Amino acid sequence: MRYYNPLLILFVFFSVALSPGIVWAMRCGSQIIAEGDTKAEVLAKCGEPLLREYIGEDAEFHYGYGVYSKRIVEDWTYNFGPRKFMQILRFRGSTLIHINSGEKGF
Repeated sequence: MRYYNPLLILFVFFSVALSPGIVWAMRCGSQIIAEGDTKAEVLAKCGEPLLREYIGEDAEFHYGYGVYSKRIVEDWTYNFGPRKFMQILRFRGSTLIHINSGEKGF
């Protein structure tokens, strides 16, 4: 029977689990950006994005309360250079709802 090093198994597991794709947090310098942060917090920590893209509007109606709200959905793209993946942040209203890795930066 072959013996596998537990550290090697952990390394492979985390390499696959942390591969580019869906991301729940990202680093801007020494600051951490996570889902739930506001646009103001992201701007303060990361600065202006490379691209701001208007996606549409998200409408929500609460039938029992008669409340109707409409929020703008927007994607911000950050490019951290050719050795890192671009990060695409999706905002609903002023709240960060999703972080996704894009293609390699330039």
